[in-house]
Order: sequence, then C-alpha cells, then structure tokens
Amino acid sequence: MQAGAIIGLLTVLGWDLAMYATTNMGDITMAFTDVIVVGIMSAAVGGAIGWYLGRK
Repeated sequence: MQAGAIIGLLTVLGWDLAMYATTNMGDITMAFTDVIVVGIMSAAVGGAIGWYLGRK
C-alpha cells in the first residue's frame, strides 16, 4: 500500500507540476488537490494488488 501511494504521488506530482508550468488549465491549488486525491487512489490500488498477490 505504501509503495503504491509513493509511486502514485511522485508520478502525479511530476505530471501536475508540468501541466501547471506549461498551461493555463488550472492553478496550484488544483495541482496539489489532484496529488492528494490520486495518492489516496494509488494507495487503495496498491493495497488491493498487494492483497491479491499475497493471498494463498
């Protein structure tokens, strides 16, 4: 779960900051809100994958 959250956070942070720097589609609040939301989603997906792969 932690690995999924960290990978998701770093991925979306890079994507959102690049979008913020190169477009006028949103502001910095939108970028950081997206990072938090995707971090939660990535943690849930990482936990589900970890559970599935760890079951017997």
